[in-house]
Amino acid sequence: MIKKIVIPTDGYGLEDHVIRYVARAFPFADFHVISVINTYERGVQLTTLLYKEMKESAEKAMSRGKRLLESEGIHDVKTRILEGLPSRKIIEYAKSVDADLIA
Repeated sequence: MIKKIVIPTDGYGLEDHVIRYVARAFPFADFHVISVINTYERGVQLTTLLYKEMKESAEKAMSRGKRLLESEGIHDVKTRILEGLPSRKIIEYAKSVDADLIA
């Protein structure tokens, strides 16, 4: 049984259908909406301005995911912004919350 779901968001809106689907398919699950700031770009030094823009983008993506879940009747949504290599951070976070599904 699916009890905990992690939904990574990136702000491009591609996750919208997935969010709606999992909200309807697993309405009693715990939902975690996350966004990862990629601080692992080779050859790119993160300036304060670039980091600020990336963080704002991550916050918007996460808020959008949360709003979509709320529009489907899911109101207890946990959110988190992570930093690092996205693929690694998503898996680490899912393991840390004992997630059953990464959507």
